[in-house]
This record gives sequence, C-alpha cells and structure tokens, in this order.
Amino acid sequence: MSLAPYEPRTNHPELREYVLKFVGGTTAVTKVYGNGMTIAYTATGRVTVTWSANGARPGTFIGITGFCFQGTTPGDVDLFQLVHEAYSVSARTLVLNMYESGSLADLAALEWLTVKIAFTEA
Repeated sequence: MSLAPYEPRTNHPELREYVLKFVGGTTAVTKVYGNGMTIAYTATGRVTVTWSANGARPGTFIGITGFCFQGTTPGDVDLFQLVHEAYSVSARTLVLNMYESGSLADLAALEWLTVKIAFTEA
C-alpha cells in the first residue's frame, strides 16, 4: 500500500486555517498578509478581523491554532499575549486582544503579530 505524498496532519479533515500577519503603529495596524480578511484597529490593544462577505466563507469557528509576536527588538514583545473574543457568525468578525503584562497594549511600528485562525466546513 502506498501513501499519498502529503498525508493529512489534522484530526479534522475539513479544517481550514487562515493566516494573518499585521504590523503595529501609532494607534493603528497595517495588514502584511491575510487574503480574504480585513483588519481594523478598534481600541488600545484591540484589532477586529473581518472575513469578506463576497469571498471567504470561513465556516464554523474552531479557535486560534497558533500565534507569534515578532519585534525588531524581541525583548519588546516577549511579555505579549493574545486573547480572542467570541466569533460573530452574522458579522464574520473576530476581535483580537493583545495584552502586555496584563494590560491591553498596542504593537509599536516595528512589531508584528502572526496568527493562524482555524475554521471547519462541517
């Protein structure tokens, strides 16, 4: 029996992951990549991710499967944590909250967040 060249690496065959990366700034964020999604700075430490009504149909929200903060000076982001709010099915939005030492905090101009957001079709 031969194996397929790329075996599934998940326990859920319908899993889809959306990768989003953005850079911080003065009360702002700028998307670096994340097809089918838009982002908006909504308040200190809060970014709203919206999936397009015309394109991406993300499916049933599973959760965040991974994230990484990056900085030109890594020590500036080593205390950051990411916490998401409930996914809004009707608005197709997910609010990301970034905390530094227990308080909501913005990313600076040379600091980035990469996050993988998982959905399922089933």
